[in-house]
Amino acid sequence: MNGRPLIVGAGPTGLAAALFLSAKGITPRVVDQAAEPARESRALVVNPRVLELLEPTGVTEAMLAEGRPVLRTRFYDGWDNFAEIGFADVHPRYHMTVLPQARSEAILAAALAQRGIEPERSTRFVAIRIARPGRRRDHGQAGARRQRQRNNAGALATGRRRRP
Repeated sequence: MNGRPLIVGAGPTGLAAALFLSAKGITPRVVDQAAEPARESRALVVNPRVLELLEPTGVTEAMLAEGRPVLRTRFYDGWDNFAEIGFADVHPRYHMTVLPQARSEAILAAALAQRGIEPERSTRFVAIRIARPGRRRDHGQAGARRQRQRNNAGALATGRRRRP
């Protein structure tokens, strides 16, 4: 039995979860079915609360160094400005920060690598067995390689899921 937590998904959520566990002295296993990190970004902004939460891990400084603050955004219809939203006061220390998801993932992955944690690429999660006293139930695909894992956490990115 493997006592390491399993994190499924090496996107920003999964990598951040691994970083938080690592900061607590827990070494998780991170798997992702993609052979390499996504090159395109599904998100372009890191919000101030995320920067605050990541601060103890040391990655906030790197994100701020690469990102650009967003103080406001304007909405246009043609050339007519019809609305503006200000972000300058949403957090006492951090601004909304433009940083492509691919760069956020790279910064998080680099921080994990410094801690000896590398996501396992081309590794697809296919099943979970829910075992309760007196019952056994399997969920997953027949013929898949089995590996026992005691602790599991999910970091699902809806942008990467395949729909039938």
